[in-house]
Amino acid sequence: MSICIFGGTKGGTGKSTLAQNVAACLASGSRDVLVVDADCPQNSVDSWATRREERGQQPRIQVVRQSGNLLGDLQTLSTKFDDVIVDVGGFDSMELRSAMVVADRLVVPVGPSLKELETIQHLPALVEQARVSNPALQVQTVLTLVSTHPNNTRADEAAEYLAELGFAPLQTRFYRREAWADSDAMGQAITEFVIPNRKRKDQKAIAEIQAFMQELYGVETSEAAA
Repeated sequence: MSICIFGGTKGGTGKSTLAQNVAACLASGSRDVLVVDADCPQNSVDSWATRREERGQQPRIQVVRQSGNLLGDLQTLSTKFDDVIVDVGGFDSMELRSAMVVADRLVVPVGPSLKELETIQHLPALVEQARVSNPALQVQTVLTLVSTHPNNTRADEAAEYLAELGFAPLQTRFYRREAWADSDAMGQAITEFVIPNRKRKDQKAIAEIQAFMQELYGVETSEAAA
């Protein structure tokens, strides 16, 4: 069993999209997965799961909404599921702090903009406080919303900055691709989504989530059948 939080100190970094895609990848591997949507009031993952169920998309992703102190609920849920994915708001909150006390890992998506790098400065203090009660907590950053322009060096510069803070990002980078938003609108994972009018999938986006799953969980992720 494991508890993985997707959160951080800045919203709009794609954390809900990553959380739901990770949940779908784990569930497709016959894992018993639950997503705790604690990103109030947006509850983006819960809305995605509703669209997914309306379309009859398999596997079904179980999602519950929670808010406030998550500690007790997560301790109980972790005994009932193979994997618990927690999506919290992109800011310092009771949901984030209480989840960090019991979680195995915190994944912090970070965009390579100055504004986002400025907010990440608060992360070391949050982690230090959480590790007083949970010294085994792993913290991993991942670069998202990366430009596809070959001459754009902001992601490399952001990676260097994160390393200096002690949170060097994972090797996987998530690039700006329309397929992420389009698959979300369909209640699908990126591995399931077929681009309209093209009758094909976004193989580059699929490769990103596959590499991410390998780094994060050490598991191979298959491309879902169309």
